[in-house]
Amino acid sequence: MPTSGQHADDAANLLLSQLNDVLDYSKIDIGALDLHETEFDVSEMSKNVLALFESSAKEKGITLLFDDELNHRFYATCDKGKLSQILTNLVSNAMKFTEEGEVEIVLSHGFPKGLKIQVRDSGVGIAPEHRKVIFEPFTQKDSTFSRIHGGTGMGLAISQRLVELMGGELTLSSQVGDGSEFTVLLPCCMRFPEEVESKPETKKAYRTESPIEILIVEDNPANQLVARTILELSGFKVTTASNGKEALDLVQQKQFALVLMDLQMPEMDGFEACKEIRELNDQSNALPILAMTANVSQQDRDRCKRVGMDDFIAKPVNRRTMLDMIDNWMGKKHEVFDA
Repeated sequence: MPTSGQHADDAANLLLSQLNDVLDYSKIDIGALDLHETEFDVSEMSKNVLALFESSAKEKGITLLFDDELNHRFYATCDKGKLSQILTNLVSNAMKFTEEGEVEIVLSHGFPKGLKIQVRDSGVGIAPEHRKVIFEPFTQKDSTFSRIHGGTGMGLAISQRLVELMGGELTLSSQVGDGSEFTVLLPCCMRFPEEVESKPETKKAYRTESPIEILIVEDNPANQLVARTILELSGFKVTTASNGKEALDLVQQKQFALVLMDLQMPEMDGFEACKEIRELNDQSNALPILAMTANVSQQDRDRCKRVGMDDFIAKPVNRRTMLDMIDNWMGKKHEVFDA
């Protein structure tokens, strides 16, 4: 049986995905969502997404399958965080409407030198009249399913928008009573293991008897919840502040290992708060302060450098990016980032 800890982790990770969906959708609408391309192992990423649903799959008696039609691991260059978000939404949708049978991820070639990912399920299927509306935000295939299965209705809508933003296409093939198949086609560069130097991954565990404490300074409740959940699931102790003035008071009262600082806040913004913290004493001057912002213009970077910020974490927050950056700065002597 799944443990309560597994349930908590699954629920928290899926909550993060839903919150990021809403934030991303808003940013796409105003043309403010940036893509960050990196090279990564698509097979490993796909298996990690399936792992999020292991406990709920066991409860429902659903089999989770992974099929790499390329028959080996391969690397793709695109926005890993966004692709993982898309895949999480598609698997979540498949799980929601499958009461028995299986949910499967299949990887293969798509565009010339591109990537094709299919998410298949043996669920109830989708009638032709419902196939367009399911890609609209805050809708589900019908009110009966909404009452039974719940959900925000954002997953498929944001997935389609993200795929299009990445230059690709999301399509649906389905038959009522015989399951559904969502296909993502992305025109991204791919490399195979023989072309990539194998580097063992070193994972750090933060769960200790005396957790490392991080201060989150963020006035938006949704953004604050996302960041807090990511950190607490990773074993950190978290304190929150809703503006720069609260942060300045807290830094003088207790010792933090690192500060995540929003820039635009009431009463005292992140720029002024960072400047005030740096002027307190030598200890606060060495405290890593990372800006959390959706706007990473050169003007913002220059201003952050002047007040003593160390680095940027882009919103909406990506779990892996945040933890990697914290890894990088944890224990590092304060040194202003290179703008």
